[in-house]
Amino acid sequence: MPCMLKRKSHNTPGIITFTHNEVLFGIIRKYPEIRKFLKHLHDSGQYRFGVHIQGYCGFLREWPVGGWESFWMWSDPGESYLHNLPQERIIPLTCANFLPAPRIIRAADERNIDIMIISRPSDIKRIGLTMEIMSEIYRQQENLRTVFIVPDSRRLEHGVKTYQRDDVARSYFEAPLKNFSCRALKNISFISSANESFGMFPLEERLVQDVLGKSRFMLLTSRKEGTPRVLVEALMHGVRCFVSEDMEFGFRSDVADDLIWVPDCPEKAAGIMMDHLTRVPREIQNPERYQRRYSCQTNIPVFTEYLQKILKVDLDPHEMFLEDLHLRLACHGQKSHFQFYNNPGLFMNWLKVYEQSDPYDEDPFLDLGLKDRGGLRYNAIRYNMRSQLGRLKVRLLGNPV
Repeated sequence: MPCMLKRKSHNTPGIITFTHNEVLFGIIRKYPEIRKFLKHLHDSGQYRFGVHIQGYCGFLREWPVGGWESFWMWSDPGESYLHNLPQERIIPLTCANFLPAPRIIRAADERNIDIMIISRPSDIKRIGLTMEIMSEIYRQQENLRTVFIVPDSRRLEHGVKTYQRDDVARSYFEAPLKNFSCRALKNISFISSANESFGMFPLEERLVQDVLGKSRFMLLTSRKEGTPRVLVEALMHGVRCFVSEDMEFGFRSDVADDLIWVPDCPEKAAGIMMDHLTRVPREIQNPERYQRRYSCQTNIPVFTEYLQKILKVDLDPHEMFLEDLHLRLACHGQKSHFQFYNNPGLFMNWLKVYEQSDPYDEDPFLDLGLKDRGGLRYNAIRYNMRSQLGRLKVRLLGNPV
């Protein structure tokens, strides 16, 4: 769902953000009546709209401007595809800048989990590569402790077709019994609760943070990540991260010194990882720096200041809805990850609901029983195809000046 930061009042406009997916691939791109409606709300002074960029957009030559936008959010305002936007309206913050700060940073001797993996069972996350690397690791050393937190996104009603229809990587569910020995499995925890039964985040956030804080290393093998929150969460806890060497993400230069880059070859990646796992790791020198840079405690006041400057209004903090922005900006809900792709009526109904209801509560909107048309797999395929074609175009033609 879009993220309501403020309701409209007699004196000031409301503030709403959309994700880049909704702008580039969803209802805003597909339906002229939605763009016209947003322009009307903007021009009449009722609402101001922002775009939260949370994924790889390097396939764009420039950002498509519709005239209804007031600001954009991305960690690097200097990205080539943003060259046509007014730089003073690009806020260098994303959902990754509003994470809760850790309650405690554990000492090295309190960390009894060797490798932590937090991901989704999706091909876009390359969970299959993760499983190949880990099986190679356990061929070399079976007594390492590993925790997988990978919620099960399969849908029972789709049967075996769920892997294609719901963008689920079959390899995650088949690899453990095929590729790990019995002795290895005794040291591996797979926490994979079903989303359709227990929600999108089956584990309470504080429990995940506690487990992460007890870890020595984390492994992340995605190729493209816009705002990898889990990476920042690990660094805030002082956890070193093994990361795919060709991974593209928004704040790479800010965190590169504390990452350990691994190739896509499972055998070579396992070799690098074993070298670090079998010796005392170099500690992150200053995890507090990441807490200052990426915590909600630091950035909510900064974000409010940006909005006041860009929108030229005085904002009352008591009228703002700025909690849980690490989830809400990215449309990551407790019961549904709901971005508006195909049904133009969704936004109209959403706006009616949340002009009256608590913007932190998903239930009033979900209780309407409205559905988006089109499947997750379809949108994922379109995004991947667009990304690959865009990457090829930039490689052949170069970036815009």
